[in-house]
This record gives sequence, structure tokens and C-alpha cells, in this order.
Amino acid sequence: MKARTILAQLGLLVSLAGLGWPGSPAQPGTIITVTTTADVLATDGNCALREAILAANTDTAMDGCPAGLGHDTLYLPAGLYTLSLPGLDEDAAATGDLDITGDLDLAGAGTTQTVIDGGQLDRVFQIAATVEVRLSQVTIQHGQRPGMPVHFVNNGGGIANDGRLTLDHVWVYSNTTGTGGGGLYSVGPVTVTASTFSHNTATYGGGAMQIASTAEIQAAAFYANHATSFRAGAIWNNGMTRLVNTTFSDNRSVNGGAIENASGATLVIQNSTLTANEPYGLYNSLRGSVNVANSVLAGNTGLDCYGIAVISQGHNLFGDCPHTGDTTGNVTGPASLGPLQANGGPTLTHLPLPGSPAIDAGPPDPTGSGGWACPPQDQRGFLRPVDGGSGEARCDIGATEYLAAPPRLLFVPFAGR
Repeated sequence: MKARTILAQLGLLVSLAGLGWPGSPAQPGTIITVTTTADVLATDGNCALREAILAANTDTAMDGCPAGLGHDTLYLPAGLYTLSLPGLDEDAAATGDLDITGDLDLAGAGTTQTVIDGGQLDRVFQIAATVEVRLSQVTIQHGQRPGMPVHFVNNGGGIANDGRLTLDHVWVYSNTTGTGGGGLYSVGPVTVTASTFSHNTATYGGGAMQIASTAEIQAAAFYANHATSFRAGAIWNNGMTRLVNTTFSDNRSVNGGAIENASGATLVIQNSTLTANEPYGLYNSLRGSVNVANSVLAGNTGLDCYGIAVISQGHNLFGDCPHTGDTTGNVTGPASLGPLQANGGPTLTHLPLPGSPAIDAGPPDPTGSGGWACPPQDQRGFLRPVDGGSGEARCDIGATEYLAAPPRLLFVPFAGR
């Protein structure tokens, strides 16, 4: 399958090398620096992005690119890298999208500086099975995949992942497919951290993302994604997906929610916010399992939850959301959230307004203590808990903490359950 377009978002001042990548690959490899923005296979002494991918895939020098060796690292200096060699369903990275068949880290100079543009020729990346790929600090945009519903392999407008994919500080933006998974279609494990999926479109479902395996998503934002026929405007979960400190806003589908949890699929929503989506916040199919803790599901244009009742794990702010399970600390009513906007951190968020029932209504357990306790930071990387006016420092319900201030290190991944 062909990997889809992603867009890495800068905006978070944190040492990626300190987090273990991309400065230090998991295995010894070659550092390959791209030296031209042209999309060429030529003998001109330069190292083009396509040539760098081939050097890493084949462990063979390509023009000005040194031979790869094991888990390689590609660096892209500032510039606009537009794919211009047309060709669909070719898996050797010679035309169309960039086929990745070996373990690889790819890092740019920042999302406003390093841009990989698919030119609406094809997806931007295809990631092969058994391969581990980690992407950071680049913008990947304008991937497009035509709709061929008979061929399921054609899902995914931006990235199609058959391997193991990590997106850290990445923005998956403005990608389109005529089938499912406008931004990302993944049949292999995917980890998303401090990233944004916005303005992606799919016909069949999962305007932003379709998950057929496992997904761990933390400190992310999904907004303005669209499924034009039915299913989910943002995420169509067909596997096992866990959401922590994540916001869904202004996602649209014809007959579904921001998220659809398919029959037999498992979804965990913890300290997250689903609001202002159309028509539903969440659609849970028959035999689907959804556990919700410390989260806001309120203020969507139709029902906040539709289908099979979700399982509450306590301390949720529910609008019209049928639920069973532990109702300890649950509150109902309007969410009373501010607009989706930049409130600090790497992604857009909704902050609770003064007097919101979400403030200081989270669980009393110490943050980061495991189970269903709040993680120690909110979606922005701001520290929890903060006394929001109740006289007691308890975390807020949802993805953001009212009155919180940024720490020096803005984001640390949360181990959780």
C-alpha cells in the first residue's frame, strides 16, 4: 500500500534527540543529507529526496547520496520538495509516491521550512510491511489517491502504512482519497504524538485516519476533516485505538461521527475532548467497545454519542451520550468551552471557559498514577493539576487544563494504562 501524506508541525520547543530520535537511530545506519529540492533520478552530483530514499532502501549509493546501512537517517534542509515524476502502483520509488522499504528516520528543519508536496500525483509515502519509519519536523502535503473501491489497497490519500509508523510533531494536512483514510490508512501499528490531522477528505470513511491495526494517539488535534459519504469524519477505528489528551472539533460526515468505532473494534478515550463535530461526536457500532474516562463528549451538532452505549470509567462531561459503567464524578450539560484556537503547545485546543463544569472535576487520584488517573500533562504539555477556583487542585475533565502554565519541557509521552 502506498503511504500517505503527512505534515509535521513544529511549534513545540523540545529536544527530539533527548527523546531518543531522530538524532540516534535504533540501529547503526547512514546519515543522508538531501542537497537538492528537485525530484530527479539523475547523475548530477546532487542528492535528491527520491535518490536518498532509494539509497536507504537498497543500501547502495545513488548519485550524490551515500549508501544506506541498516536504520538510516535522512535530513531535509529548508525548502519545497515537490514530487513531479508521475506513476501509480510502482513500488520501487522511481515514480509517484516515495516507497520506503527499509527502516528509516526522516527529519526536516521545521514545518514552516521543510515542505514535501505530493503535487496531487499520488500519495507521498508508501511504507512496506515489517519496516519502521519515524517522521518529524516536516510538512507533507497535497497527497492524493483516486478512488478505486474494488482495490482496497488504494485506500489512503496521504500515507498508507503496512509497517510500524511513528509521527511526532507532524501535521497531516489536505490529503484526499476516493476510498478510506484521507490522511492515513494503517494496517500496521501507528504511534502519533503532538500532531495535527486537518482538512483531509475521504469518500468512504475516516476523513483523517482509518485504523485496521493498533494506534496510540497522544496530544493530538483532529479538526476540519470530512467523510463525504458516510462513516467517520476524523477516525474510523477497525482495530484497537487509544486516545489520550486529544481534541476532535469540526469534523463532518454524512452519517457518522467524528469517530466511528466499528463492530468488534476497541476504543479507549482518556482526557480527551470531542465537541462541535457533525452530526455526532462518536458512533459506536454493534459489538464495538468504547471506554471513556475524564473526557468531554458534549456540544456536538447532533447527538454526542450514537449507537451502542459507551462504558464510562468516571469523571466525564457528557451531553447526550448514553453510557453504562462507572458514573462516579460524571457531569452533564453544556461543555462551556472556548473556540478552537492556539492556546499554547503544538496543536490547537479548546480551553474551558470560566465556570465550565469541566474545571476541577477530574479524578482525585494523583496525576500519572496509572489506571484512569489523569496524565501529568495536558494536550499542550502544560502541567496538571491546577486549582481552577474550587480550592482544590484536581485535574480538569478533557484535553486541557484551565489556568495551567507551560513547563520548561512541554511534552513527555504518557505511559498510562
